Amino acid sequence: MRDAIDRYKDAADRGGIQVKADSLGYPPDLQTLVDGVNVQDKKVRFLRSIPVDPMTKTTDWGQRSNQDDADSDSWGGQNVFDVYTKSDATGLDGTKYNTW
Repeated sequence: MRDAIDRYKDAADRGGIQVKADSLGYPPDLQTLVDGVNVQDKKVRFLRSIPVDPMTKTTDWGQRSNQDDADSDSWGGQNVFDVYTKSDATGLDGTKYNTW
């Protein structure tokens, strides 16, 4: 997903995608990466589907916008800058999976 978000951002920065000013060029949501956007009169999809989180076994990912704090667990909704698992489980090193 990191690669798909970055490729969307690159296309937006090059002017290939019309974006809202407050989005900073990041996708508005994960579904947009699946549905695709028009880039120079061609439909471009960045993901085939939203991947299943291996920790929660769902496609319900935690999301952070570029405007959110790096350790925020609530999504501001402006864009999708990063994703994380919503699992509360702890890894072998003692850290929560959702902080990785």
